Amino acid sequence: MNSQLPLLLISADAGTRTKLKNYINKLQLFNVDVAFDSKDAIEKLRHNPYQFIISDINIGDVDAWCLSSLIRSDIYKCDKKNPHCIIS
Repeated sequence: MNSQLPLLLISADAGTRTKLKNYINKLQLFNVDVAFDSKDAIEKLRHNPYQFIISDINIGDVDAWCLSSLIRSDIYKCDKKNPHCIIS
């Protein structure tokens, strides 16, 4: 049984993605899934019940602020009350 919480990390920048994923993995608290842009993130949110989301602001066609509003509208598989951390 995996006791790690599912976390979605969204960043269009490969360096940022790698650094954040490595740091988060060291914590051994989260099962990190990576999205490369907003389209990738939306597809993953439709199918996976993430419990935590970390997103860069500029992630493509839909920025992190709009994505956060979409998540709060309760249209995705994750709980609309889950934390969504937006970084820059």
